[in-house]
Amino acid sequence: MGTMTYKAFILIPGARWPEPAARHLLETLTSAERAMLDAFGDAAEDPVTQWIAPEPFGRAPHLVWAWRVVAQRRGAPVTAPYAWVAQGGPEQSTEMWALTPLTRDAEGRVGGVFPITDDLTLPLLMRLSPAVEAAGGRLQWSGAGLYLTTKTLWDASAAPAGSLEGLPWDELAHQRAGTDAHKLEELSLALTDAAKADPKLTGIAGFWLHGGGTAEGA
Repeated sequence: MGTMTYKAFILIPGARWPEPAARHLLETLTSAERAMLDAFGDAAEDPVTQWIAPEPFGRAPHLVWAWRVVAQRRGAPVTAPYAWVAQGGPEQSTEMWALTPLTRDAEGRVGGVFPITDDLTLPLLMRLSPAVEAAGGRLQWSGAGLYLTTKTLWDASAAPAGSLEGLPWDELAHQRAGTDAHKLEELSLALTDAAKADPKLTGIAGFWLHGGGTAEGA
């Protein structure tokens, strides 16, 4: 009877730290913690460098890795339709994109994700829906986030919103790719202008469309 061989992947976010930070960490470890860390290294094979995250996913290589290795899928990672279902939305066969409002800090960089509180949900839907419909889409609320569906497939991809924090605002264009990337930018600008018309939404500096695609089997 033959033996079975198993392969395990251990993901350590931020494992490749800058040298000063790594040195500081090692100096603060207890002997037991250092022994555990050394055990990982002793059992590891010789490291192999893999370029798995082409732009615009350079700041989210873990997402590309999981998409290709765990999900066994090709192309840009599609996350929006799965996030929509995970948040309680019904499965849909159309292309879906996550729509995330962003903030800007005093230095002109992306500050992070603007929180959508209950009192802002209705104003957002009312202000943004006309611009989305003009672009051939439909705006939807999952109960936890904004999404839009499109009747036609867009040849575009974008970095996840969570990876944009700290980027200069004028570099966001480099975080999109594909022949239809301009559609993402144009719609984002139209949505930003629409939000500015409501005093309740002045904290939103812009919108980011990302994770677009259809769910497998849809």
